[in-house]
Amino acid sequence: MFDWNAELEAAKHRVAELEELVSRLKDALRQSASDATDATPLDRILERSRRTLSVRMASLERARYHQRFIEQKIATGTEVLTRLPYLELAETCFKAAKWMPQGDAAEKVRRAAAAFYTRAVALEKASPTNAEARAILSDMTTTGAQPPASQ
Repeated sequence: MFDWNAELEAAKHRVAELEELVSRLKDALRQSASDATDATPLDRILERSRRTLSVRMASLERARYHQRFIEQKIATGTEVLTRLPYLELAETCFKAAKWMPQGDAAEKVRRAAAAFYTRAVALEKASPTNAEARAILSDMTTTGAQPPASQ
């Protein structure tokens, strides 16, 4: 089962890790800016540090946003899914493969969709409703995928 509290702890750990990394990069940039030398290799290192700093700061912002999202989920008492919606995942994958450019990536998405579909049928121990089956099978036939093998 999914544990929001464990996810929150992981997010807090990631935020702390990124905050320290950003802090160290800022200190290094301040120190090297005070050591004003015109050496070309140093300029390249400084430029790389500036680019790295902006990337790390963006990553830190995303990690903070993720942490707030988890805190909000915990605060609202979001219930944990007891099972994954494999049938819905299969339908989404088939639709995605339909609009993707044909090739290896689209084929991998179709294979994943077929695996989700097979897993859904196996877990439900029954076939989906006729309407769901028709929708999924029509997506499979229009994209050229083979129907999943039954177990």
